[in-house]
Amino acid sequence: ACHNPGDLARATALEVDFAVLSPVRSTPGHANVPPLGWRTWARWVRDARLPVYALGGMQVADLNTVRRFGGQGIAAIRGLWSSYG
Repeated sequence: ACHNPGDLARATALEVDFAVLSPVRSTPGHANVPPLGWRTWARWVRDARLPVYALGGMQVADLNTVRRFGGQGIAAIRGLWSSYG
């Protein structure tokens, strides 16, 4: 997972197929990590040169927001289980 523009640049240099950028929102598992928020996430994704998925507090309802901001999709565990569970 990437957490800053430098991480995204390294992922690009490694020629990976995609990156996961997190955390967009606060999560129980990483409560001490400040979330990026949509504005920062969108700015970093706009400058990325590879497909980027959003991670951190994501739910199915966030998919349209991610795509509107240029992201590829969402990555989630809790948000998906609660949607289908």
